[in-house]
Amino acid sequence: MSKAERYDDWAVYRECNALANRLKQEYDLENGCVYRSACEVCDDHEWSIMYYKALRVVTENNTYEAEESVRDATAGEPFDSLAVHACAVVRELLLQGVLKELEERGVI
Repeated sequence: MSKAERYDDWAVYRECNALANRLKQEYDLENGCVYRSACEVCDDHEWSIMYYKALRVVTENNTYEAEESVRDATAGEPFDSLAVHACAVVRELLLQGVLKELEERGVI
């Protein structure tokens, strides 16, 4: 029997840590493009593009700050579906976590 994939706070932390490692290894972060590179990595993450995973992350975590950021960025415009909204929130949640990791490591 396989172990179920986790989507809780610890799993989000681990994903953000792994994404920060990937950024440091695969991207040129010296020329001031940290934010753009972090956005690119988070946009392509499976949790940000697979509806059922995004919905799981949203239901198993406190996403208040990410939801506020998405609401501000979209000026409160409604999304086409709950799944699309969940993907946007998870993308922002990952982005915030990755930027925090990079800041703690002194990259930004």
